[in-house]
Amino acid sequence: MDRDVKRPYHAPGRAARAAETRRRLLAAAHTRFLADGYVATTVAAIARDAGVAEATAFAAFGSKRALLLAAIGAAVGGDAAPTPLLSRPEWRAMLDAPDPADALHRFAAFTAAGLARGAALIEVARTAAAVEPELAALVREGGRSRWADCRALAGALHARGQLRADLSMEAATDLLWVHCSSELWHLLVTERGWTGEQYQTWVAEALTAALLPGR
Repeated sequence: MDRDVKRPYHAPGRAARAAETRRRLLAAAHTRFLADGYVATTVAAIARDAGVAEATAFAAFGSKRALLLAAIGAAVGGDAAPTPLLSRPEWRAMLDAPDPADALHRFAAFTAAGLARGAALIEVARTAAAVEPELAALVREGGRSRWADCRALAGALHARGQLRADLSMEAATDLLWVHCSSELWHLLVTERGWTGEQYQTWVAEALTAALLPGR
């Protein structure tokens, strides 16, 4: 046997502990940012709430800004895994749905669930961005990323010939982007008192009417 051959090292226990640490930090960050706002919150306080050392929190995320954005991603995505939306099973099912109305209803359901968990935290980021230029840049980047995710759905519908003939893929993307925005959720749910179910139904019906032919 060749003793010089290096084999990959697997440490499932270590990976599981790291994942649990990440989960605790993101849960603590979510609670702390909502309670104290972005400016008053410290990484030390988040680490203390999570039961880990401050150095561990910095090693895992690098900065308070990154912690906030990761907490938003975890809230919207529904778990602490750093998995892009396009790689999540819900999005794959949405993109692959043969019935365009079903795809849009899946989009509405995912949007409503994600915003129910994450809209308040997104509002924390947007408020702080007014006085934190670096955070403002990251918030804008988040908006561009969300637009790209919406473009993937518009592209899937366009590729199957399911969009209205008079509607460009860019216009379809914009409509999807607006309807999954935290700003719209804030206006209708937070300000006007709609339920999440009402919001989901309205988004599904509005997008079906706006994007699909003969609706």
